[in-house]
Amino acid sequence: MQKLIGTIEYEDLEGGVWMLAAEDGRRLVLNNLPEEFLKAGLKVELSGEEEASFGIAMMGNTFNVQAARRL
Repeated sequence: MQKLIGTIEYEDLEGGVWMLAAEDGRRLVLNNLPEEFLKAGLKVELSGEEEASFGIAMMGNTFNVQAARRL
């Protein structure tokens, strides 16, 4: 399991895409982000697994969230 710290972002593409702007400079599309974390600008620590993928957003790899906490 991987841990990432960053800021939640929202991109208005094809119905909307929730992303993480990670502290290491990467941008990751988020899967399974709990509803209470769907707020652009929220600083978080996420645990989960990253996978290479290409979707509608074409903004970066996908991060499958298993746990989240506010910072």
